[in-house]
Amino acid sequence: MTAGRSHRALAVTTAAVAGLAVSVGGWGAPPTRAGTAIDPFTVRAVHATRSAGADVITWMVRQPDSPVTVTRASPPVGGAGTETLALDVLRSGAADLAVVRAKVLVDAGVTSLAPLLTPLAITTDEQARRVSTDAVSRVLMGGLRRIGLAGLALVPGPLEHPFSFDLPLTEPAAYRGSWIKADPDSTASAVLRALGATPTGLGDQGQLGAVTDLYHATSAINRQAVVARNVVLAVDFDVVVTRQPLLDGLTAAQEASLRGLVSRAVDRALAARTSEVESFDAWCATRIGSSASATAEQLAELHALVSTEAAELGRAPGARQVIDRIRQLGAGTSLATEGQPCSRVRSTGSAVLPIPPSGDQHVLDGHWKMEGTRRDPNASPRRPEPGDPHGGIWQVVITNGVGVETNSTTDESCSFTLQISGPAVSADMDRSTSDDCFGVVTGTYRLTDHGTMLTFDWQQDSLGPQWLNTEKSFYRNGLTYIEPPTPGHALAVGNTGG
Repeated sequence: MTAGRSHRALAVTTAAVAGLAVSVGGWGAPPTRAGTAIDPFTVRAVHATRSAGADVITWMVRQPDSPVTVTRASPPVGGAGTETLALDVLRSGAADLAVVRAKVLVDAGVTSLAPLLTPLAITTDEQARRVSTDAVSRVLMGGLRRIGLAGLALVPGPLEHPFSFDLPLTEPAAYRGSWIKADPDSTASAVLRALGATPTGLGDQGQLGAVTDLYHATSAINRQAVVARNVVLAVDFDVVVTRQPLLDGLTAAQEASLRGLVSRAVDRALAARTSEVESFDAWCATRIGSSASATAEQLAELHALVSTEAAELGRAPGARQVIDRIRQLGAGTSLATEGQPCSRVRSTGSAVLPIPPSGDQHVLDGHWKMEGTRRDPNASPRRPEPGDPHGGIWQVVITNGVGVETNSTTDESCSFTLQISGPAVSADMDRSTSDDCFGVVTGTYRLTDHGTMLTFDWQQDSLGPQWLNTEKSFYRNGLTYIEPPTPGHALAVGNTGG
């Protein structure tokens, strides 16, 4: 992932959050306008590729029977700064609806959303979802009007945990002076600074650890690491926003229809998300994954260390009540992975092992080309963003049963060892290399068109069903034979030629 814009410090001055006002106890229903007719109308939607909210828009676009027709405006090009570009497109009137991270909106001046950035205030999935549906969500989105927008929904992202390549990141001393890999344009980076660590770009070297969610851990981390499973550093919220003039021009019935469609889309997106437990089990099932748990005393120390930043956010008028409400919504909730060490997964899981080789192990040797895709919505945590950065043309070189596949555009690569027995085949990606893939998949292969077309039917994956869906999706178009491999070429990762 490319580095984004420079990330501001988490501490937001009183002036920066001025204007946020809350009536204590005022968590009632919003006012409505008169009007009952539901005349059909069209909304043009645009999404930024760094936002997870693309699934929300995709679902709305696929609802032809709704009084609201949602179409796609020309989307911003993927890369750093696309959410700011999406806001510009929206405010110019070229689009009507967008999904953008709350952090980006705070940077754009929507200070009412700043309480969502309070360090360690949200620590469970259930609490995050309660915040998104509670009346406090309307208060949080109330400041969007100052930039000509209106909020339709908050979409909580997955919980972001610290992963360590050394000692577990469970206490303040482990953070101080450490370099930790994190998205520079995320809430987590600011929390790391508050803990005394230095967040670094994804391409930097020498990090002690990384911050990511369990869902994406297997694509973000490719070395031995231990996750602090009960330490949640951040939850990035997406916000579904529309132009305030468009909302003002709708009848009450039309507005209710639009809000209802957005609400159903958010519910569908959250229901389809891989759960924290499933993602944790998948992480533990890898050969690089382990876990640790912070004690109650260590968690208290972490909270104490960020208390200054939390207090600064709470100085603006009304902000303290909002932060207190967010924390209250965590009462009675707990982490789904609490008390579930990785050893439990490994002791109860069923291993998928490479098949014993038999016969000719060179039958698939060659230089192949394919168009890979992981756009399948049921596919994997290896797909880190909407927009399919794994898609495109891949070169696959197999020599003596050892293969490397490389994306010709991004240089993303995966190395593997094939073992063949008749039509059965296994691909072991757990070699000790610094590439982007690991795990073991087994299934069958088929050569057609005089040996010039290769297809795989993967049937088991050591990382679980969601990764199996990924492999099926990724290889669905098959591989086309180009030429025999150059001797030694398979080991030259990133230099497989065109």
